[in-house]
Amino acid sequence: MNMLIKLLHIPAYMLITISMISVFLWAQPIFFMMALFGYMAIYLTGLIGLCGIIRGYKEQSFSKIGAIFLGILQFVLLFNADAISAIIVYNRARRGSRELARMKEAAKISAKL
Repeated sequence: MNMLIKLLHIPAYMLITISMISVFLWAQPIFFMMALFGYMAIYLTGLIGLCGIIRGYKEQSFSKIGAIFLGILQFVLLFNADAISAIIVYNRARRGSRELARMKEAAKISAKL
């Protein structure tokens, strides 16, 4: 869900950038409100992503350095680094949950023997 929200923010970032370029004096309050809502959205989705990274670190899906790096990227607005980080977190978490399910299944089979 976090990845989807961050990917949907990309058009909003583009709109803010375009409005920055073509800002007139009368449009500045609108720009500042849009930027404020954009930064609040990045911060709130960054918190959700950070919770996922912490959980992935506890489940050993991420190394300590990787978790710190991805955690920082969750709050960065530079070239949609937060969306890229969310995609990486999603893929690793999905892979980790598959491996965990395989390990549980193997444990059930070995317990039956």
